[in-house]
Amino acid sequence: MTRSNMLGRRAVVVRGSVFWGTATVVLLGLLPAASTSVAASAAPRSVPTNCGKMNAEFVPKCGLWWGASASKQAWPAVEKEIGRKLAIVHEYADWATAFPTANERTAAAGGRIVFVDWSPATAAGGVAATWASIAKGTRDKQLRAEAKLVKAFGKPMMVTFQSEPELTRFHPYGSAAQYVAAWRHIFDVFRSEGVKNVAWVWDVTGDVTDHGAAYPSWYPGDHFVNWIMWDPYNWYSCIHKGGTWLSFTQKVESMYSWLTSHSGKRGNGDYLSKPWGIGETGTVEGKTATAKEKWIESSVSVTRSTFPRIRAIIWSNTDDITGGRSCNWSFNSSKDSLAGFTSAGKQSYASPLPTRA
Repeated sequence: MTRSNMLGRRAVVVRGSVFWGTATVVLLGLLPAASTSVAASAAPRSVPTNCGKMNAEFVPKCGLWWGASASKQAWPAVEKEIGRKLAIVHEYADWATAFPTANERTAAAGGRIVFVDWSPATAAGGVAATWASIAKGTRDKQLRAEAKLVKAFGKPMMVTFQSEPELTRFHPYGSAAQYVAAWRHIFDVFRSEGVKNVAWVWDVTGDVTDHGAAYPSWYPGDHFVNWIMWDPYNWYSCIHKGGTWLSFTQKVESMYSWLTSHSGKRGNGDYLSKPWGIGETGTVEGKTATAKEKWIESSVSVTRSTFPRIRAIIWSNTDDITGGRSCNWSFNSSKDSLAGFTSAGKQSYASPLPTRA
C-alpha cells in the first residue's frame, strides 16, 4: 500500500553535519562514498537500556524502532491503547500539504521520529506533479519552501518520496529514470537549503517476483539514500478468495534475501551499507481468532533471530478498500490482534525509544 491508496482512500540525510545541543552527527547523504557504511550488521542479542541512542542515520544502537501509521487513529490514541510510546509515527503528505504539520510537531516534541511519505499527488489521488517536472526544476519554489520548513523544524525526520513507485498505478507520474531524477533533485534542493535533520528512505513493495528485476533501475543511488524499507502485507483471502496465509517470515524473507544477494553487484547499489526497515506491514484476520494475534506477536522474535538487519518495523493501521473488498490491516481489528500488537511492542527488542547520541 502507498500514499496514493491513502489519498484515494490512501518514506535524508543531507551531506553535512547536524547539531543537537552539543552533539554533532555527520549525516550520510552528504558523506563521501567511503563513509556511507552504517550499523547494518546483526543486531546484538542483548538489549541494553541505552538502545535508543541513534547514530547519524537515526538507527537505534540496538534493537529496533516500533512504529505505526496514524491513518486510522491519531498516534496519541494508539499509544493510549497499547500502553507505550511509539518510536516512529508514520504520516502521509500529498503535494499540497506542507510538513511537518502541527500534529507531527507535537509527536516529535515528545521524542518520536516522524516518518513522512511524501507523494506528488492530489488529495484525491491524482497526479499533482510528474516526476519529470520535479526533476526539471519547475517545482523548485515549493521544494525550497518545504526544505526551509523542515530545516526550521530541526528534529530528526525520515522522508520517503513516493513509496512503492514501481507499481503500475504510478505509471502516470513517469518512468523509473524520471523517478530517480526527481528523487535526486529533491535531495539536492534540500542540501542546498542546508537541511541536515532528514534521513531519506527508499521504500518499495518488496515484491521481488514482480519487480525484483527492475529494482536496480528504481534505486536512487547510495549517495541519495539512507534507509531501505519495504512493505510486506499478508493479503490472505482479502482480495482473492482462497488466498494463501503467509507468515511474517515468509512475507519478509524474499526482499531480505534479494537485497543481500544483489548488494554490490553490477547495476545494483551497496544495499548492505544501509540500515533496513519495514516501512509498512500488516495482516488481515485469519481462519482462527488468534491467527492475526500470533502473526503480529511473532514479528519481533523473528526479526531478532532471522532478520537482524531490520532496524524498524512500522505497522499499517487502516481498513483498506482494495478491489471492492475490505482489507482490514488495523492492528486493533479484533481484541486478539490488539493483544498481539501490545505484547509485541513491549518485548525488549522493540522497546528502544529515540534519544540523542
